[in-house]
Amino acid sequence: MKNTHQPDSNNNRKKNTGVVGIIIVVIVVLIGLGLYSQHKRQVTNQTSPPANINSGNPTANQTMLPQPKAISNFSLTDDHGKPFTNENLKGHWTIAAFGFSHCGDVCPITLTELNKMYQKLHSSLAENQMPQVLFISVDPQRDTTAVLHRYIKNYNPNFIAATGDSDNLNIFVKEMGVFFSKKPSADPNVYGMEHSSQIFLFNPQGEWVGLLNFPFQSDKLATAYEALIHGQTA
Repeated sequence: MKNTHQPDSNNNRKKNTGVVGIIIVVIVVLIGLGLYSQHKRQVTNQTSPPANINSGNPTANQTMLPQPKAISNFSLTDDHGKPFTNENLKGHWTIAAFGFSHCGDVCPITLTELNKMYQKLHSSLAENQMPQVLFISVDPQRDTTAVLHRYIKNYNPNFIAATGDSDNLNIFVKEMGVFFSKKPSADPNVYGMEHSSQIFLFNPQGEWVGLLNFPFQSDKLATAYEALIHGQTA
């Protein structure tokens, strides 16, 4: 009698082992999906705009703050060797870009498109509606006053450049989430810089109101700027 029932017992054990194996596989898959989902959320959070920014004009890849944000007091030096502070952001709209004179790609593209935008706006706006275009160098070691002056005026004589030591730069950029860092190099005089590529917008009260995301096109920049100032005065 024992021998008669032994095959059934073996079959049951095999079936149970198979079921357990399937359950283990399902659990592993579910854990993997959970980890992937968590990683995806983390990556999304790291690459998304700050939580206090809402989507704006999609034509210009623009994001705007729900409320204008005041900037802490800062002190930089412009390309004429004069102080550039919060007061210099007031009385006009300001379009600010960050970079450095040795930049080989993003900065030249950005400044070229800003110059084209400026020319388009100059033909359609009154002088008091024109923006102040500001280029802020994150490389004060090489970008002296004279270097910045030659560099920025090569793109447009009306553009302004400014820089400052790391402490003053950090005061200006920390509330906007601007990133900049020197790339390691064996030669202390030959190095690159990593930096945020967005364009930042300031209202005539000197408050940060939004940003435009790279890549830029002069037509879309001009359209976004005109919509911005008309919305402000409407």
